[in-house]
Amino acid sequence: MKKLSLSLSFFLLILLSACKERGDELDILPLLSEHNFFTQTNKIKADQLHPFYFLWDGWKTAGNVFYMTKPKARIRFFNFSKKSITLTFSAKKGDFFKQLKAISLDVLINGEKITTFSTVAEKKKFTLTLSRKFLREGENFLELLIGKKGQDFFLKNNHRFPHRLLDISKITFFVPETRHFIKTKRGIFQPSESFMLYHIKVPEYAHLKIEARSIIPSPKSAPELYLEILKTGEKRGERIPIEVKNSTIRKKISLGKYAGEIIGLKFKFSSKNRRDLVLWKKISVKGIKKGEQSRKKFSLPNKKTNIFFIIIDAARYKEFVERKDLVKNIINFSEKAFSFKNVYVSAPYTSASVTSYLTGLYPEAHGVRSVREALNHALPTLTDILKKKGYYTLAITGSVVPINIGVTKRFTRTVYIGLRGRINSSKMNESALIKEVKSLKNKTPCFVYIHILPPHEPYNPPHEFQKELDTSNYIQTQVEIKKREYEHNLNPPSQFRQWLYKAYLNNLYYADYVVGKIIEAIKEKSLFDKSIVIITSDHGEAFFEHSKFGHNTTNYREMIHVPFFVKMPGQKDGKNIKLPFLSNIDLIPTIYELLGIESPIPLQGWSFASVMMGKSGDFPERYLYSRATSRNYNFALTGEKYRFYFHLGRDELYSMDDKRESQNLYHSFPVLSGYFRDKAFYILKQNLLYNKRHRFKPERQNRLKRYLQELKSLGYL
Repeated sequence: MKKLSLSLSFFLLILLSACKERGDELDILPLLSEHNFFTQTNKIKADQLHPFYFLWDGWKTAGNVFYMTKPKARIRFFNFSKKSITLTFSAKKGDFFKQLKAISLDVLINGEKITTFSTVAEKKKFTLTLSRKFLREGENFLELLIGKKGQDFFLKNNHRFPHRLLDISKITFFVPETRHFIKTKRGIFQPSESFMLYHIKVPEYAHLKIEARSIIPSPKSAPELYLEILKTGEKRGERIPIEVKNSTIRKKISLGKYAGEIIGLKFKFSSKNRRDLVLWKKISVKGIKKGEQSRKKFSLPNKKTNIFFIIIDAARYKEFVERKDLVKNIINFSEKAFSFKNVYVSAPYTSASVTSYLTGLYPEAHGVRSVREALNHALPTLTDILKKKGYYTLAITGSVVPINIGVTKRFTRTVYIGLRGRINSSKMNESALIKEVKSLKNKTPCFVYIHILPPHEPYNPPHEFQKELDTSNYIQTQVEIKKREYEHNLNPPSQFRQWLYKAYLNNLYYADYVVGKIIEAIKEKSLFDKSIVIITSDHGEAFFEHSKFGHNTTNYREMIHVPFFVKMPGQKDGKNIKLPFLSNIDLIPTIYELLGIESPIPLQGWSFASVMMGKSGDFPERYLYSRATSRNYNFALTGEKYRFYFHLGRDELYSMDDKRESQNLYHSFPVLSGYFRDKAFYILKQNLLYNKRHRFKPERQNRLKRYLQELKSLGYL
């Protein structure tokens, strides 16, 4: 029996050693969380604050001066003090208001009016006290509202372009005795009567290690230090006391019973002596993360297979389920292809999304975040790699955006099929498109990128495709006026909403016709069965589902959920692929695996090649990031069960089962929300560091005059 016991002990020791070697230790001490707002002084200047926590809607910067571009501008800040806060700032009229003698400025906290400064002339200093009764613990909003005269004057003018209304400089919050943490090279100092909160997803066999030292000047004080573990949906959790021995704190806590859960680790410290401190040297979690099972890579027998990559601009997923009568050609194509249900793009606008498709990187990583930025010449794309492999590369585009951001100049040949001067029509030069496709017979292997403008605005296809309603008298400028009039209106007239949506459906019907012609041309030249054919979209389109119209304003499903079909060489039968989600950055790793290509740079996507072939392991634990405009840091994070939104100073959390995204769970599940929020900022930071590390800074765009009119007509400028 003793021998059996010793053998069993020896076996367990080996097993634990193996686990220890496999485990990854995550040092969570440096990670910022919602309640970890580090500063070294009680005076917080606006230009010293983290930009993600401070400047928001209605602001722009010019050096250290922040200026209002809207009559109402919002500032977001966090407060953990039990006392009032003093706010000081300097203000003067901007260029737009110089002709007015004076303007008034209202100050609101969390929607309640605090005071009004009746005259704002030349630079003047203002001081006011923000009483505790107006403040919330944690997140708060300070709003500056230009008075009625100024607002009326502003609205009467063309407000499509931002104007410098009011200069605000030297904004300072004075927070007496607030719960601040001082971050140094030695660690983080936590003062008395404070807490630190981290959100983590607990891996298997996890344990928490903490190392700290207490600094207690007064021997009479009896500090209390404990860890509270908060579970999702709970406001109070399990308390674990942390004992202090000879000013040294070392503790190892098993988190095994929380494996797979998202929890909050709340370190609370209180003492009678306000000068007492805890110096945290290390807080880390170690365990075995869930990962993809080992699998063999799958590659095609022919390593030089033709690739046709077709993008339908602004086509959203919903219509491919509910209006199959309008997309018959694509649905027929899908019957011999792999169909993917949950595919989300990295950005709800063309420039960033198309670049992500061709690089396998998120927008901050590849650097192209607007049509005013061009792809860095040193960043390799799929086009560059295939050209080196002997491919003939051809770009055919009905949108000028791929041309303007420098994506198409990587191709051997680029053909523009938009009709110049026809800004009120969606019609393209279809004959030129088909001619180019048919010319590929003797130019194989080939990689062909085809970008079709419809169903993107303008919603005015040729007359024979106006199936839903007649848009013969469609005038682009009228639509722009209506769009501007209603895009911020929560309840636009239903008649106007239906008119826009039906016009969009007309354009989708036309786009399907063009795709059908492309497929016919590929088949006619006997290339269809020998090629990988991909049909997808760069982003979706909103029709006031969340009080927004168009795209590039938010990251809701209607703007980033796109159709995605892949036909492999020789494939005869279609198949629906069931995966929790995919991103457009996953396309490049998949093509590289199919063609047996090693990427010259680290990619951020995940290859689903073996999934299509039915030889996959577990779906990896991952989160998809998507971002809207480069001006406001609006982004979303998609997980298997939840989607998180961070935009315009408002955070939202939705269940993936909530298809309409109508029930915000952010305040109901604070631990879950905090975890997604921390994860989103972490991914954002990693994307920015990736670009900096590889020196892929975007190049400033050379604005060619012949493209400006077309860019404006497409709504990109």
